[in-house]
Parts: sequence; C-alpha cells; structure tokens
Amino acid sequence: EGIQILVRRGVGGFCVFWGGLVETPRMISELQKIAATPLLFCSDFEHGLAMRLQNGTAFPHALAMGMNPQSRTKAIASAIATESRSIGIMWNLAPVCDINSNKYNPVINIRSFGNNIGIVNARSADYIEGTQAERVLATAKHFPGHGDTETDSHQSLPVLNHSAERIREFELAPFENAIARGVKSIMVGHLAVPSITGDQTPASLSYSIVTDLLRDDLGFGGLIVTDALDMKAITDNYPEEVAALMALEAGNDVLLLPPNPALAIDVLAKKFENSPRIKAQALESVSRIFAEKSWCGLREDSFEYMFRQDY
Repeated sequence: EGIQILVRRGVGGFCVFWGGLVETPRMISELQKIAATPLLFCSDFEHGLAMRLQNGTAFPHALAMGMNPQSRTKAIASAIATESRSIGIMWNLAPVCDINSNKYNPVINIRSFGNNIGIVNARSADYIEGTQAERVLATAKHFPGHGDTETDSHQSLPVLNHSAERIREFELAPFENAIARGVKSIMVGHLAVPSITGDQTPASLSYSIVTDLLRDDLGFGGLIVTDALDMKAITDNYPEEVAALMALEAGNDVLLLPPNPALAIDVLAKKFENSPRIKAQALESVSRIFAEKSWCGLREDSFEYMFRQDY
C-alpha cells in the first residue's frame, strides 16, 4: 500500500532488491498499471539477476571477467540486460568503473574489473555496450572513484586522500572512457574527496563534484544518480531531509533510496516552491529521465505488450 501511494504521488521509479522471477514482474506490472507515467525500475545486476533476486542466471564477478584475456564481458552484459528487460527492469546499476588499486578495500575488490586503467576501461566499455545494445541503461559507478579507499560506504564515510591531479589522471579515467562510450547514467558515490571539495562533504552531495566536475568539466549529459541515500555514510552524518536537499542542490537527477521517500518528496516539493532556480534544474532532470524512459521503450502505450503475460 505504501508503494502504491508513492506511485500516485508521482515517484518516477523504484530500485528492486529482492523477489523472484515470478513475483518481480507481477509487482512491476501492477505498479505500471496505476502509474500516470511509466515507471523506471533499476537494480544492481552487476553479475546477473541472482545478485539481487532469488532466481536468475549468475555470471562471474567483474574481476573474473577482467582476468580473462578472452573475456566475454559484452556477451555477459547483453545476457544480463536481456534477462533484466524480460522482467521489466530497464536500468542496470552497473558496471563498476572503480579501479581496484587498494587491496584493503572492503567493498569494491572483486566487483572491479582490475587494478589498472587499461583493463577497467576495456571491460567496462564492453559491459556498457552489451547492456545498452539491449536498450537497458548502463551505469558507471562509483564516481569519482571508490577503488582506493579502505572503508565501506554502507557503514561509514570513506575518504579518497589523493591530490586533484592524481584523481583526474587515475580515478576519473574509466568514467571519462564510459562517457566517451555513451554510458547512459553515472552513479556518484558516498565518499569524501577533500582535494576537490575542500571539505568532508560526500561526493554525492557535493555541487563541486556532481555539477562542476561531472556535468560541466567532463561534459556528461546523461542521468546522474546518487548511491543509495539510506547508506550509513549519509544517514550517520546528515538528517534525511538535509541529505535529500543537498543531493538535489548538488545537481543529481535521481535520488536513490531515501530512507523516507514520502518525507523526501515533501521536502523537495517545498524547495521547488521557494526556489525557481532549483525548480528549473529539477525540470531539466525530469526531461533527461523522460528521454531515457523513451529510449528504453517505456511509453504509456507499451505496457499491454510488455506485460501481457499473465504471471
């Protein structure tokens, strides 16, 4: 019932974390039927649907793809996208474009394609191409680079302690490559980058990272999405209404998994009323989101076809 209320309030989509190959498409179909505009569903299917769902094909982790010189990354990504699309999920929050340069990293490690720029560039490009060939959005994450940290942002705030010059030469390289390859979305991570921001503000909440660096300096015109806002790197340091406003003001198009979505809607709606500049920015975000929904085939007249099977 709570999810249906969010749909009726105009939420643009949902992130899927559990379920099976029967329950999930049934749920998606029911929610699409009551939505005024098509919903965009996403999930973390880095190595297949089995990463989040009870069923689905499990593929090798990214590190295994990167270690194999005859990697079939593009074919694997295409297969994941095809399976994802078949259940109504058109946005895969993958690939990981972080370089696995710190052996003590507790959260990236085998999710990365490797420990050098060349491997990560090549394999992430293959993954993006294979995904988007099936009209499923790919996502380069975790901008500006979560590889050389020793903290899990699910638990606390990591800090990337490198100079701005080193970050631009090393950490940013796979993201610039992803942009050049036409990646549809980029996820900004919850990590502090003091050499760029000048403080401990998480990248996901920082205007200097999201807008100045990613949108303007790197020229990325696609969807910018925060990492999940219910992670402790955010919730332990910011009240949820403050985090939602900061994420919006930073320039993100999509705020992923706020702890209390209804509260976030209320806070953002009030901001739109009081700030014409932020309202105009939000309308630009809506335009980008609608464009990507259309690109992957989410149209008001498409659901009778997409979900015609009686699950």
